[in-house]
Amino acid sequence: MRRLILAAGLALVGAVVLVEATDGPLRSLANLALRTDENGYLRISAGAPGATDGPLRTMANLRGRTDENGYLRVALAGAGTIDVPGIAATSTNGFVLTNSTPSTVGTTAQWSPRFQFCGSAWKSNATAVSEVDCWIIEDRPVTGAAATTSSLVFARSLAGGAYTDVATMSSSLTTTFVQLASSNSVTASANVNVGGSSLTLSGTAPTISSGFGGSPSITAGTSTAFRLNVGSGGSATGGVLAMPTATTGWNCMFADVTTPASFVTVMTASTTATVTIANYSRTTGLLIAWTAGDIVAGNCVAF
Repeated sequence: MRRLILAAGLALVGAVVLVEATDGPLRSLANLALRTDENGYLRISAGAPGATDGPLRTMANLRGRTDENGYLRVALAGAGTIDVPGIAATSTNGFVLTNSTPSTVGTTAQWSPRFQFCGSAWKSNATAVSEVDCWIIEDRPVTGAAATTSSLVFARSLAGGAYTDVATMSSSLTTTFVQLASSNSVTASANVNVGGSSLTLSGTAPTISSGFGGSPSITAGTSTAFRLNVGSGGSATGGVLAMPTATTGWNCMFADVTTPASFVTVMTASTTATVTIANYSRTTGLLIAWTAGDIVAGNCVAF
């Protein structure tokens, strides 16, 4: 680390940046004037100075280096913050990565620059080594006849390997969807809502509200897919499950997986927070008691 003193009370802390072969010569920045904020940090802003900002300070002894394109080359080390105050509830750019080159007939798409995030983790199997793991996020426009489309792509590289697309958010006219690579999956820690805030799939398991046999229980799963032990006694023909609260109700399918040849278990009613089920004889179509300890598989979707 090096500390570059810009003026009395003003310092820029960063890593030593090696000069690239394509970098331009050192250029005087004698006419550059910068302003510090109330904490003495360097403030770069196109707006008017704040009430707590310090005075303009000249950079007579500062030198900068340009890259191969003539742009000023800046490298930062350590954490940084972009503060865009006072925007209230107005969508406002805070950081922009853009490719301003127009597409043409010969080059039909100009992708955006990408964000890259890299870290490392220790691989303990032989040969043990620290592996660099990187992710990128980029916008990939796609040419079209009536209208162009675009995909926001998340891709991963391990140990310096090629980037592989992991997930894609695509916009095709008015339709937006997420597509995952075939080897990946979606994990929801709680609920899945479709069509806004309406609950569709719940990660909460149902509970026994009433009915069934002695000591019935939900033995595994969530409200989306679960197993029900109907309990002891051998005399119960139905029961009520307490469900997470849905917008309108529940659609459920059930199957007695212990005695499937004899019983048909079905949903007979639902409210926003309950599901009523009953057991029928496969041969007579009449209500019939479950065999004690029968296991019923259930799948429920809220609407």
